[in-house]
Amino acid sequence: MLDDRGRQKGQGHLSEGIEEGDSIADAYCNLGTRIARRNVSKAIDCFTKCLKENPRHFEAHYNLANLYAEVGNLALAKVHYQISIEIEPYFSNSHFNLGLTLAMNKEIEEAIHSLQSYCRLVSHQDKRQALELINNLSHTLGN
Repeated sequence: MLDDRGRQKGQGHLSEGIEEGDSIADAYCNLGTRIARRNVSKAIDCFTKCLKENPRHFEAHYNLANLYAEVGNLALAKVHYQISIEIEPYFSNSHFNLGLTLAMNKEIEEAIHSLQSYCRLVSHQDKRQALELINNLSHTLGN
């Protein structure tokens, strides 16, 4: 709760939780999320430690995928998005972000498939951007 309110004590409490063995995986994941903007490598280390404690920790896989995509490591982003989808198949953002990652990696057919999965999970209004991307990607296949 302290972390969510932006208090500096939040990080200390997360570290204490790790040291005391209290929800270690969640504490590492929360710590990674907190420091991701200012220290990507340390955040990746936190998410990896989280996965060591709980290999099926959805948020750690999803956050790792986002970080890897952000730094341009599309192969690792793809793997972690795919794992996050295996764990939580109805979390639409994983499908959308995987679609973007695949498109950037020029895996067009797979990107379209992932974006179509996203569209099946969201409201009509939320699909607009994905449908536009699918349309654009489909045109690249035709050329």
